[in-house]
Amino acid sequence: MKTMYVNQLNNETQEAIRQELHTNLIDILTGNELTEAINDAMDSRLSDLEDTININQYV
Repeated sequence: MKTMYVNQLNNETQEAIRQELHTNLIDILTGNELTEAINDAMDSRLSDLEDTININQYV
């Protein structure tokens, strides 16, 4: 399941991931950089997000 793309997951899980990404990145990025980073992450494989969020709850 780690190799699945985030956008293949159900909407509830995608929203939880989006919120966790926002929480973890808000102190580092702002404005368009934050938006772009979150959008890029949402188009990524779940395994690509291991360094940014705890993916164990989603696999």
